[in-house]
Amino acid sequence: MPIQAARSSLGSSRTVVRRGCRDAGALAPDEPEDRARGERGRYPLALGAASLLYLYVPLVIFAWGWLKPGLAAALTALLVGTAWRLCREVGARDEVSRRVVIWSLVLAIGWTLCAGVGGIGHQSSDWTKHEAVLKALVANEWPVMIDGEVEGVSGRRHALVLYLGYYLPAATVGKALGWQAANFALFGWTAGGVLLVLLWVERLIAAGPWAAVVFIFAGGLDVVACLLLHGNLFELPEHVEWWSGIWLYPSNSNLLFWVPHQALGAWLATAMLLDGYLSSRSSQTAFLEFTGAAFHSPFAVVGMVPLLALRLARQPRDWLTAWPTWTTVPTAGAILAAFYHSLRTPIPWAVPGVGISGRVVVLYLLFVGIEFGAFLLMCRPAANGEWKAVWLVVGATLAVIPFVRAGLFNDFVMRASIPALFTLWILVARSLLRPGLTLARRRALACLVTLAALGPGNEIVRSIADWQGCVPELNGVAAVVACHPNRHVVAQYLGDPDAFFFKVLARRAPGGEHVPVAGP
Repeated sequence: MPIQAARSSLGSSRTVVRRGCRDAGALAPDEPEDRARGERGRYPLALGAASLLYLYVPLVIFAWGWLKPGLAAALTALLVGTAWRLCREVGARDEVSRRVVIWSLVLAIGWTLCAGVGGIGHQSSDWTKHEAVLKALVANEWPVMIDGEVEGVSGRRHALVLYLGYYLPAATVGKALGWQAANFALFGWTAGGVLLVLLWVERLIAAGPWAAVVFIFAGGLDVVACLLLHGNLFELPEHVEWWSGIWLYPSNSNLLFWVPHQALGAWLATAMLLDGYLSSRSSQTAFLEFTGAAFHSPFAVVGMVPLLALRLARQPRDWLTAWPTWTTVPTAGAILAAFYHSLRTPIPWAVPGVGISGRVVVLYLLFVGIEFGAFLLMCRPAANGEWKAVWLVVGATLAVIPFVRAGLFNDFVMRASIPALFTLWILVARSLLRPGLTLARRRALACLVTLAALGPGNEIVRSIADWQGCVPELNGVAAVVACHPNRHVVAQYLGDPDAFFFKVLARRAPGGEHVPVAGP
């Protein structure tokens, strides 16, 4: 009897430990005997390793397509060596329930079907640019050189300079198998990225498939702003988030439908940083997770800095003594910085001065309350332990971002906010679906979430109503120099072939013979 009682007590303690680890934001590893026999209805999944591959495979493709062979080989060797080291940190396999995997897969495919990727589904107007970039990558030698004059931009030959991480895997398939295959590959690459994101959402929240549903429909209370400012709730505009006319914090569906090339990489990098902080995982991999998003969304990387600081401060010695911090990260970062620096037209930056009008101050306060303030206040009682610091960082980051302006359409606010917004919606879903709030506060939060879902729901309903399933004809896709009626937008894609990157680092001279992009 004493032995049986001891075994029972030991089993109970194991259950408590595993449940406690999950509540802290990380999945506890299974017991050795469970791993040996495999638990029925659960799948092993190396989520961290898969996410790092998603972030860095495009960079390897870029290295061999754009850089000189010696530099490409050096960068690849650093990445492979770093990957071996990371396997001990983020490569461990977690047991994920069959129900979560199936529902996440169904939701990922369904959400991607509404996004217009590869011509499958309703396409937002931004897809004219996405298709132009994909066509340029498929139809041309790398590095891509574009022939054509653009008003206000010097030169007739331009280099394609853009965060290309999202497009390169599909473009590689397209070079081998053709244009249609490239579009199908882009759809598959997007759906795979969405699946990884939704699995991270479930891991961080630990509340089953409903966590993914909340994430898909997450967004600010933009419909309330439309009602207050325009008095109309039933005829929502295409850009319901643009109600302020100055700032925009996009919903998750808006990000996937309009800028998947920035959203997916930023979401994955943020998820790994947040998981590492909550689970007290070694910070040796923090900079690599952070840098992985740079080839997907540079502005989002800037917005990720507070979360990175939070992660590094918890374990300051680990990242300082990790060799990737001083080799792989600065090498990859310097190469990407040189590539982006070759843009012909620099991105305009501005910080508002002291002459801000009273109307703008009122609009800012309304923006803060509607886009994230109400949600933060409701979630505060559930933000305990490690989540308290996360709550503070998210609130401070989202409050400060509107004070910086960069890009033609204030792109900095829209994209630098992605990491903090991702973390906010994780906190909201966790507060809604997990214990921690009073019943009255949970009901109030549920009302806010439901009301906010009308904005993303409007995007999804419009996509379903205008759904189509046709890959665009190659000859009908615009050239990069003609992908947008605004010449300032086109200029954001054009680099100088005589810049340092193309003269010193690129694998062939810009003055060589290139295949021009075929126009429509």
